[in-house]
Formats: sequence, structure tokens, C-alpha cells
Amino acid sequence: MDGRFALGAALIASACHEVCSCPATDSGAEDVAAGDALELDAAEPDAPADTGLDDGPADPGVEPPPGGYEARGVWVTRWNFSSAGDITTIMDEVASGGFNQVYFQVRGTADAFYVSTLEPWSATLGALGVDPGWDPLDVAVTEAHARGLEIHAWINTFPVWSGTTPPPMTTPEHVYSAHPDWICADSGGTPMPLGSDYVFGSPGNPDFQDHIAAVAAEIVSSYSVDGLHLDYVRYPGPDYCHDATSESRFAAALASDPSLVWDDWQRDQVSAAVGKVYAAVKGARPDAVLSTAVWGIYRNTWGWTAVSQGYSDYFQDPRAWAAAGTVDAVVPMIYWDIKDPYGTRLDFRALLDDHVANMSGRSVYAGIHGDYDDFAEIAAEIAYGRESGARGYVVFAYVYLVSHAYLDDFASGPNALEAWPPP
Repeated sequence: MDGRFALGAALIASACHEVCSCPATDSGAEDVAAGDALELDAAEPDAPADTGLDDGPADPGVEPPPGGYEARGVWVTRWNFSSAGDITTIMDEVASGGFNQVYFQVRGTADAFYVSTLEPWSATLGALGVDPGWDPLDVAVTEAHARGLEIHAWINTFPVWSGTTPPPMTTPEHVYSAHPDWICADSGGTPMPLGSDYVFGSPGNPDFQDHIAAVAAEIVSSYSVDGLHLDYVRYPGPDYCHDATSESRFAAALASDPSLVWDDWQRDQVSAAVGKVYAAVKGARPDAVLSTAVWGIYRNTWGWTAVSQGYSDYFQDPRAWAAAGTVDAVVPMIYWDIKDPYGTRLDFRALLDDHVANMSGRSVYAGIHGDYDDFAEIAAEIAYGRESGARGYVVFAYVYLVSHAYLDDFASGPNALEAWPPP
């Protein structure tokens, strides 16, 4: 098992974190390393700030546990399991740490870690399109629920392929081969090349949006998941996507509204895709939660140097989704430590406060990195999240909690008092 975790850590590091592209690539890896840790007693949760949210129980006759309502989640990447036994071990260990949610990856590059009629079995399970003889999501749902854990099916939203060669022919056919017109193109009209990290499908193509919504509906209608979790809900970068469909649709929209700006139009396309997924999820399983991992920096209002912004660099606007009511919870990936003084470049506190204050009453869970050499930094970030009004946290990732042997630290520290996920 140690070898599997070492491989998982290496794959994650080489990809710069599976949960969206790590913002640290823009700011230097030193910003993800643990800084001066704060001493605190994390066993007693601080009273959260008043966010105007209803934290009452779903069943008024049921008394909540001592820790109240708090999301305590862990991201489990697709690289962390290769058998049913691996998943059993993962769920045992996550439960032992006092967590109550698992964000379990079931789609990486338009492929499936579950039985699908829309996309082929993932090559990570053996060979693309070949039934591995077991169903990871089915096992994960059973094992998570047996331990009282919520399970949220985590999908990469817009990436469709990676590697240096195109996918082989499969049944169902992979979207990269079946729909070349869905692929993002740069400002010169050249489709994204193979071998350059992920190849993205274009958020500006309504057919691709509909396909993602259909994938979401298939998952939540076929499996008793507690939610669907969207990752990579964005464009690949500021030079994309100028595919023919997006260009023609923008031209038509511009003819109707000459004041329309390309950047705004692209943000609207991502928002439209999120809205379609939300409708699909709620239509198939009304109680399922739709959550999204989002860029840690929404907009750089502090004047920091050399940072990427979700809003302007990746055309991602989670505040618009919250205002429209098309997302239930947002998880900003704030993979930096607490800085002193407050508001220093990439300060965890300033970034989390900014997200919490602008989410139109929707839940914010702090996205926290687990690869610190001192657990005190993680505990301090969780404690600050409780003060800020965040309704919980999600840690990236399971493999780091195991490699650092932090599960016992969670159980005896921040997670010492049992809590339930927010209703």
C-alpha cells in the first residue's frame, strides 16, 4: 500500500494537484509550503460567524451532535484506488479521522469509473472502454454509507483527454474522437494539442454542455450518491476557446447586443453549463448537493503580483452561480497558508473571507491543502474557517493525510467532536 500512495503522490505532484490546476503554479511552490504555524486547541470548534444560513436540523426532532453541522470532507483522486479493497481501506481511514464526507473522483477525461452508457470505462482501470469487472463508484457508495459518510461523485467537467496519442475506438465512442468540433481552439483557431496537460472541450458549445449535464444525470440517477462535485469548471486559460461554434455564437450574440464583451460571454457559457448540470442533478435526485471546486483567487482586489484570477483568467464566476441559485456549495481551493499581517500576498484568511462574504447565502467550504509538514497549519486554517462563517472544509487530498500520518491528528484535534454535514 505504501507503494500505491507514493505513486499517487507523484502523479498528483506532476499534475499540480488534481483539484483544478493548482494556483501555486503562478506564484511559486513556496506559497504552498507550510509557514509559521499557529498554536491552538482545535478540539473545541469556535462558534461560526452569522452568515444568515439556516443551520437547523433537517428533522427538528433530532438533536445534532456536539460538533453541530460542519462539512468535513476529503478529496480522493482516481489515482488512489485500483481495487475494491483499496476503497474499503480508504473509507475506513477517512472515517477514523472524524470526517463526514468523501469527494470521490469518478471522471477524469470524459471517461468513467462507473457503469456508463455515455462514456467509456477509464483506462486507469485497465484499458479504455474495457469493463474492469468491478464498479468503483458502487463500491465507494456502499462502503461510505456503511460508515456514515456522505459520498459526493467528483467529476472533471471540461477536460476531455490527456496524453500524447488520441483515444482508441471504444463503445461508447470517446467524445474526443466522436466530436472534434467540441475541442477548444486558441485565438488562431488551432485546437488544443495533445501532450499539453488536459485537452479541454469548449464550454461555449451547447451540445457539449448538454453532454456534461447528461453525464451528471446518469450518475445521480444510477447511484445513491449524496452529491455531485464539479472540478475544472472553467476555461483552460485566457487564450481559449475560439472554436468555430463559439465564434459563430458570439458573433450572433454581438449582433443582438453590440456592447457584449467576449470575456463576459465566456463567463456566461460556464455559468450556463453549471445551470444545466444543476437542473439535471435536481431533476434526477432532488436532495443531492451540487458543489464546485473553484479557483482560490476570485479577483485580485489586493494588488498582489503574479497571481491568476478565476474571474478574468479562466472565466469562472461562482458568485454568479450562487446568485442564480445553480450551486449549493462552493469549495475555493485556497492552497496557501496563513500570512502575517492579514492580507499579505496569498493570505489564506483574506481569500476565505472574500469568498464567504460574496456567495449569496450559498455554502462555502474552505479548500485546504494537506501537504504541510506541520499539522498545526492545517488546524489553524480549519479554526479560522469556523470563525469566518465557512460551513466546513475539504482537504486535498487523502494521499497526503496518509503519507503525513495526519488522520489521528484530525480525530483528536479539529474533528474530536462529531459533526454532521450541513443540511
